[in-house]
Amino acid sequence: MKPVSVLIGGAAGDGVMQTGRMLGLALSRAGFHVFITTEYPSLIRGGHNTAHIRFSTREVWAHSSKIDILIALNEETIKLHRNEIKNGGFVIHDEALGIADEKLLSGIKTIQIPMKKTVRELGAPMVVRNSVSLGALFKLLGLDLKYLIRVIEDTFTGKSDVIEMNIKAAQIGYGSFDTDESFGLIKYVSEKRKILLTGNESVGLGAIKSGLKFFVAYPITPASSLLHFLARHQYEKDLVVLQVESEVAAINMVMGASYAGVRSMTATSGTGFGLMVEGFGAIAMTECPVVLALVMRPGPGSGMPTFTTQADLRFILHASHGEFARIVIAPGDVEEAFYLTGLAFNLADKYRLPVVLLYDKFLGESYKTVDELVEEKIVINRGRIIGGKSEGIDVFLNYKLDEEPPYPRLLPGTKGYVVHANITEHDETGWSKIIPSVREKMALRRIRKEELIRKEKLEWVKFYGDAKADTLIVSWGSTKGPILEAMKLLSEKNINVGFLQVVFLSPFPKEHIKTFLEKTSKTILIENNYTGQLGQLLEEHLHYTVHHRLLRDNGLPYTPEEIAEFVEEAKLNA
Repeated sequence: MKPVSVLIGGAAGDGVMQTGRMLGLALSRAGFHVFITTEYPSLIRGGHNTAHIRFSTREVWAHSSKIDILIALNEETIKLHRNEIKNGGFVIHDEALGIADEKLLSGIKTIQIPMKKTVRELGAPMVVRNSVSLGALFKLLGLDLKYLIRVIEDTFTGKSDVIEMNIKAAQIGYGSFDTDESFGLIKYVSEKRKILLTGNESVGLGAIKSGLKFFVAYPITPASSLLHFLARHQYEKDLVVLQVESEVAAINMVMGASYAGVRSMTATSGTGFGLMVEGFGAIAMTECPVVLALVMRPGPGSGMPTFTTQADLRFILHASHGEFARIVIAPGDVEEAFYLTGLAFNLADKYRLPVVLLYDKFLGESYKTVDELVEEKIVINRGRIIGGKSEGIDVFLNYKLDEEPPYPRLLPGTKGYVVHANITEHDETGWSKIIPSVREKMALRRIRKEELIRKEKLEWVKFYGDAKADTLIVSWGSTKGPILEAMKLLSEKNINVGFLQVVFLSPFPKEHIKTFLEKTSKTILIENNYTGQLGQLLEEHLHYTVHHRLLRDNGLPYTPEEIAEFVEEAKLNA
């Protein structure tokens, strides 16, 4: 079946996000592939919120620029999204809405349902009107209401009165109108349920599976939901999860916990990482393995806290003073986020350095279904944590110069040894040594790790599409989803392209990328930033300049239609 797009719109406080998630869960339990993205201002109440739910029997990677059904919780939603509704599309709204401008609904199929009336009759809070709208939606889609009812029961477990109220509201919405234009999707229903996750939740699951024991962060959008997710599961998974007073505290606490031998992690956004930079360098100097999730939002300053960008790539590559190796990994979807988190922890332990998971609000907070996450694919490897002896007291050579990875670690408190770590320059023992000859050797030890990492057999890049195509799209991170959807649109016009997804951004996989660039005659760079930061890396490492660039930084993710149109024009105007 062709994907169906539903947009739910209302004010902050209207329950738009929760309603979108409940709809996505119900659809995923009916066997559909689902993708959900949300937009909201940094306000507790007021402003305009949306949840865009797109689903199909095939995998769905992104939202679209056009919608089939608009659920309007207020008139503003219709005004803002009227032009996004497809020809023959629907608007579901309250019969009591009293739309002042009748032209708004001209040419649109409207379904008026008793939202506020139902809430009054049930004695329910206003947010319950959302269940009325979902009931009506299920009628229009031609789906059994049981899938929604099960989600309501699970969402409000232990609150029987709330469950009853919402089920009644959904049933009223379902029976509030008759239609001969049902989408009739019941014929596509499969009992094979899918997992619906955000990128942040997937990173959290990957971290738990990887043996995470200490997570500490200061709340900051759009990384906060990772903190919230791990906090909800800390007791059942035997974790310590702390919300601390600042990002400075967070970065230093994970360094200390890592030194003590605990798998540790923190998460932040660009403005928070600005405060962490000194601690980030201290982690490199002490060679404590730490994983950091940097979930990007527009800057500079506080920027746009609830929107998305890919503008922090160069920042993370050069963060902190001095020179040292770091690993930067950019997952492109929720499935990759799970497995790459496991890899991040193993690489951090093996090379004793900071590993950054670099992604954005679009990936971090958007939901996507996966068929399964294979836990067995994440195999914990702590590198070389060695034991001590029981007699005498020796100083462990924590920074021995002739070691090869995995670099050995001895945990402080091991009987018979003293283990020093130092954020100033030091010798092999960890004692401070402000001596040029010692500095030279230690600096080389830290920077040499980059070349050693390059020898790893990793999936440095991924390729999708037609290997023989003369046009290659090059990108990274969350643009993957819209690009894959755009490729489907292009294939309908018999336009075939390849897509190279760069997964590792440090060390930069120049040889792996070069192999693909040599096979193509035209390249299109797509990034959600203005300066083309991946393009800059191609020029820096390979002296390669891309032919076409689709760049912007307005806080919004690309739609597949935008990308398809740009690629088509680029091919026509060669």
